Amino acid sequence: MNWHSLLSCGEEGTILNTYMNSKIPTVEQLVEVAREVETADPIDWAELNISEEHAYMMIANQVLSNHLLQPSNTNEVVMLATITKLTVENFILNIKLLQATR
Repeated sequence: MNWHSLLSCGEEGTILNTYMNSKIPTVEQLVEVAREVETADPIDWAELNISEEHAYMMIANQVLSNHLLQPSNTNEVVMLATITKLTVENFILNIKLLQATR
């Protein structure tokens, strides 16, 4: 399974389709989808002091917990704001890495 197949609405049985049918994903489903995204920009886990499995499970558990605690009318705004913040952080960290290697 790849990231593009997760987004394809025509395929039955994908994690994303399962999520869309149940509305609230499990931690395991979040981890699986997130790992599929990582294949485009892999992380070198050997240099880190935390295992890939532990990091994904810990973060997915926190994200799902925060989602469930939010009032339902604010979930989409919180999600989009979080994605924006994380994307900006990732962008800045990548710029810093590129500057450090020059």
